[in-house]
Amino acid sequence: MRAVRALSVAVACWSVALPAAAFTISLTVSGTTHDVLFTAGSYDSVNGDPATPLTTTPWFGGGFGAAADFALELQTADLGGAVGLPDDSAYYVFAYTGLFEGATYAGTTAPLDAGNVFNLAGASSASDFLGSDIYFASVAAPAAVPEIDGNALAKALFILFALGAWLEARRRRAV
Repeated sequence: MRAVRALSVAVACWSVALPAAAFTISLTVSGTTHDVLFTAGSYDSVNGDPATPLTTTPWFGGGFGAAADFALELQTADLGGAVGLPDDSAYYVFAYTGLFEGATYAGTTAPLDAGNVFNLAGASSASDFLGSDIYFASVAAPAAVPEIDGNALAKALFILFALGAWLEARRRRAV
């Protein structure tokens, strides 16, 4: 009995230590391409990770319509064969409220609404729906664009002008 209990504790610890399944797909919505990261887990666990905050996505707070644009693009890409989703029976959620409500694309073999987009709401701690995994969509924060120092730009242009003038003078002397 003691060995069975120790084994069950070891298996539980091992499964908790495994990283969540995640993958990235590029989706183009309204002319802008987004690298969308899908992470398996609950709303609370995915949103709690600083690398995948759901509240900073372009569709968050925009209602069902904004999130549905992304879900429909995923549906088109999946059904058209442009992407290969790792789990055809999973639900891919674009959450748009802080209480786990989101436009959802159901994989082609999902138990409910297979291959369709619909609104899914549930407990923020749920990591599966009807026995199928839930993947929440997030996007990486865009990299900051470095500013150009006006003073450094002026100096660089002056140096290029001086170099050009020197090369021209040298060419004329050689002729």
